[in-house]
Amino acid sequence: MRRNKLLTLIGSVGLVLVLAVMPFMAACPAPAPPEEEAPPPPEEEAPLPPEGKPTSTKVYHWNFFSTAPASHLLYQEWKVMADLVEQATGGSLKIELFALGEHPYDTGAMLTAVRDGDAQIVDIWGNFMSGAEPALCVTDLPLLSPEPSGLRPVFDKLASEVYKPIWDRWNAECLLPFNFRPMQYLGDEPIESMNGLKGKKIRAWSPELAKWVEILGGTPVTMPFSEALSGFATGLAQGVVGGLSSTYAIGYFDFLKVVQMWEWGYSQCFVLFNKEALAELDEVTRATLLSVVEEYKPRVQSDLIQDEDTALRLTVVEYGVTVYPVSQTLRSEVREKCEMLIWKTWLERAGVEGQQAYDMILAEMK
Repeated sequence: MRRNKLLTLIGSVGLVLVLAVMPFMAACPAPAPPEEEAPPPPEEEAPLPPEGKPTSTKVYHWNFFSTAPASHLLYQEWKVMADLVEQATGGSLKIELFALGEHPYDTGAMLTAVRDGDAQIVDIWGNFMSGAEPALCVTDLPLLSPEPSGLRPVFDKLASEVYKPIWDRWNAECLLPFNFRPMQYLGDEPIESMNGLKGKKIRAWSPELAKWVEILGGTPVTMPFSEALSGFATGLAQGVVGGLSSTYAIGYFDFLKVVQMWEWGYSQCFVLFNKEALAELDEVTRATLLSVVEEYKPRVQSDLIQDEDTALRLTVVEYGVTVYPVSQTLRSEVREKCEMLIWKTWLERAGVEGQQAYDMILAEMK
């Protein structure tokens, strides 16, 4: 009995003690959970240098030999592009531009300049390539294809795929293809019959143009580009086929007062880069160069189209040139002769690339 009373007393005291300490227990904070290790920060890619900062500790010096004379729109385009490259690379890649006549290469020898590394960049015009690489002048075949605007996807494919073996042969890469508008006949009077050039000497810059002159009864004459103006001035030649923007810039309309809209043909053109020069650039400088060139492509094509339209207006306003159409009957008759006497002969020497280019263009026109 006494034992039961003792247990009851101890239990009562224990209960009182528990109740007494409970407020203090509630006031004590719970123990903090163990800290977890923070994950390491992700590795960041090395940032490109800010615009205007050098992309390399080395400075590269390149030459750009152009087919365009200094008065031509393209020369001005390349000057802007070269400045943009230098700015974007922070001066790590400097490009010195040389117009036609400022470097030692003629219009038909520009492939040699880029192959041998005398120039790290060149622009080549298809109409001057008939001797070195005939395939490149497929669109310069007289009267083969119409206005080129609808064929530009084909041109891009030609430049990147069909012509790649050509670029490899000449140690080059094509980074900027473009095309001129159709060329017209410039002379002292319009051509009105199959013998419309009889008794006239016409400057010819390719075998295909020479044969076209003969089909129309004329005599083709060959003269260096640098002597063309003096040839017109002295009567050694009375006409030529050419693009209006180019011939206006050079000064042909001081002597030739007739433009006849033959829509003769048009040149595909290409800006080529020497392969070794590209490979020698450090990675960041090369990537910057390629980015600038890629962004510049649409501007070149757009400006050329606008310049051609402006040149046609200025030949009339400034030089009093008279513009004539060509009868569809005469054009069709001449085109049939061209197919038999020019296109087929060209195909025989244009190789695999020429046949592929020819087939692609005709297929797109159907």
